[in-house]
Amino acid sequence: MTQQDINQRIRKFLNLALESFGRRDYDAAIETLKSAEVLDENNPEILYNLGVSYCRTGLYHTAISYFEKLMNLPFTTVDIITTLKLLSFSYIKTADYSAALDKAREGSDISPADTTLLNLTGYCFEKMEKFPDAIRIYKRILEIDGDNTNACNALAFILAKTGSDLTSALQYAQKALKLKPDNPAYLDTAGYIYMKRGNNDTAKKLLKKAYAKMPESEEIREHINELLDIDDTP
Repeated sequence: MTQQDINQRIRKFLNLALESFGRRDYDAAIETLKSAEVLDENNPEILYNLGVSYCRTGLYHTAISYFEKLMNLPFTTVDIITTLKLLSFSYIKTADYSAALDKAREGSDISPADTTLLNLTGYCFEKMEKFPDAIRIYKRILEIDGDNTNACNALAFILAKTGSDLTSALQYAQKALKLKPDNPAYLDTAGYIYMKRGNNDTAKKLLKKAYAKMPESEEIREHINELLDIDDTP
């Protein structure tokens, strides 16, 4: 088989995998891409699409192995920034926040104003309980994009959780809710802040609405239970 024949077969496999993506049949995409991998185990497109497919099926450790292999190639035609975002996200999903932070910051070195990378960075700092660093990053995001609701909400929650500035926390939470009034995470944050401020009636309304929209959220249930404990305190 000539190299041209191999390349043509790989292209057919990639096109079939893309069709499977369109149907959200990621298992079929993986099966097709694994056949392509046999023909060229270092093909950047194959590695990237296998990484994406494993992400979509929740197999983040396997996704990481493909993205890392892709990043270690001497040359790739795949977008490095996108790959670093996916790598950081995958490491977050495996709770390896240090590795996720490294990948997000590596991307930010290339693209300093990319708010997705900055949000990933801020989230990692938050999960690592490096709250001053997280606050700094989220404020940087708002300098770039003043309407970034994720940064507003994250800032609001950290400020409330640390008890450092409940007034600013509420302002950030209200801005996020104004932009996306039905977002359950934002409703939860606002409810949590009102609870911290002692306004339990408003907190109850917001948390109840958040729970109705996302009843599977453990964090929302924790905040509701915390509020119920306050109400039961003599």
